[in-house]
Amino acid sequence: MNKIFNFGKHLSGFLLAIFFVFVATDVFARNVLEIPIIWLNEGSVFAFQWMTFIAGAICFFENLHFRVTILPERLEIKYRIPLTIIELAANCAFGAILLVQGIQLTIVNLKSFSPAMGICTAWIVVVIPLAAVAIILSVLAKTASLIREMKGGNAR
Repeated sequence: MNKIFNFGKHLSGFLLAIFFVFVATDVFARNVLEIPIIWLNEGSVFAFQWMTFIAGAICFFENLHFRVTILPERLEIKYRIPLTIIELAANCAFGAILLVQGIQLTIVNLKSFSPAMGICTAWIVVVIPLAAVAIILSVLAKTASLIREMKGGNAR
């Protein structure tokens, strides 16, 4: 699974570079050359969407996402496990909702095309269910790790 997320890091970085190049070129073309290039604006939005969802899934996998840690740090270890289980369940529910809604959004956009680039917009929003699958896989990996820790008596 680490290979998948490492690939995602590289892809997200590449998309950030594409986003930057598209925006810079669009600004230069509009303001200096006074020639608007419409597809650059669309392309930058699409690159940004993909980068955001991929990077979000990676941050979730690496525990870099926003969390409130005040309560778990102040509790005894025996209370941290149920709190961690509740957190994992909530994360799994979020991933499941994102998956279902992302699939529905992708299906709705199967017959829509972007005006400037002519790309089927389903290709743009399919990143949402893909990110949701990555989040769910992360939850499963974290759950398996917690179970191993509990069996070994080393639970956090």
